[in-house]
Amino acid sequence: MRIIELYSGIGGMHFAAKGSSLCDQTNVVLAIDINPVCNDIYRHNFPHTNLINKNICSLTAADINYLLPDMILMSPSCQPFTRLGKQKDTSDTRNTSFLCFMKLLPYLTTVSYILIENVKGFETSETRDHLLDYLNQSNFFYEEYLINPRQFGICNSRLRYYLLGKKLSSQNVTRSSGIIYNLPPNYERVIKNMIQKEIPKNLSTVVEHQTYNNEWKLYLVPEKYLKKYFLIMDIVSCNSKNSCCFTKGYTRYIQGTGSVLSSVLQNDTENIKKEFIHLVSNTNKIENNEETLKLINKLNLRFFTPVEISRLMMFPETFSFPEHITIKQRYKALSNSINVFVVSFLISYLVRD
Repeated sequence: MRIIELYSGIGGMHFAAKGSSLCDQTNVVLAIDINPVCNDIYRHNFPHTNLINKNICSLTAADINYLLPDMILMSPSCQPFTRLGKQKDTSDTRNTSFLCFMKLLPYLTTVSYILIENVKGFETSETRDHLLDYLNQSNFFYEEYLINPRQFGICNSRLRYYLLGKKLSSQNVTRSSGIIYNLPPNYERVIKNMIQKEIPKNLSTVVEHQTYNNEWKLYLVPEKYLKKYFLIMDIVSCNSKNSCCFTKGYTRYIQGTGSVLSSVLQNDTENIKKEFIHLVSNTNKIENNEETLKLINKLNLRFFTPVEISRLMMFPETFSFPEHITIKQRYKALSNSINVFVVSFLISYLVRD
């Protein structure tokens, strides 16, 4: 299976293909991204893959056909559609390359499979309408999903849009209609054909416990955040069975950017929260109340490390960062990537007999 990986990022799609039912029967013949940091991480993990820094708008159908790809995997820029962005859709310049690629679809002679990942919100966009038009012109049958890793039992929420496209020889293709919110029927059979990997059903399986020693101070939640945002933090413990989606604002912002980890058990965390609410019920000046700060500090709140986040996103243990990549860059690169297990499953489902 010859694969082209567009918007290749840190190699999530590549890892997903290797973890799918295709296993080692894959050859990523080309990976493309314009982000130099992500490209450094990709090369570190896949030193032998043909990775180029190139604007996708400069690709032609002839360039792609020359490589004889069977499958194209991609995760285009999500900023034009994300709930935190301006949702400029087709008028967003970050979407230009994806719109350029769509126009090539009718002229790709060897591509039989396409998988596209994006954020929730893409399914209602004008860009999606254009995409479906080009897929229809190119004789692709497609299905669209909104899938959360939680549906597989993974203890991390990351709801995403996925389109699976398969080129058919018949001109009379029955089109799929509407977004599918459930996993495909008999999905367990598909998983059995994948490379088996333990699913983290609670956070104890991903936590780096040594962080509490050598690197504890590096990841501690700053006191200024504790004073101001404690009540809106999503606080989880090692025995928790869920964590929030991690975004590029993680560690720099608190609300809606990802969970923070407490060193005490979940029940104890909830009890401390209740006690905190009782203490501050008559005042909004948390920062001037030493008693409430002492209470918060019992939780030993810290941010998840990049390694822990990569585990929640189901990257293999072999995945690593080059030493020169800063912690901030690691968080940002991960936030723009995919859940590897979910995409492995969807690739396996897409190519099933």
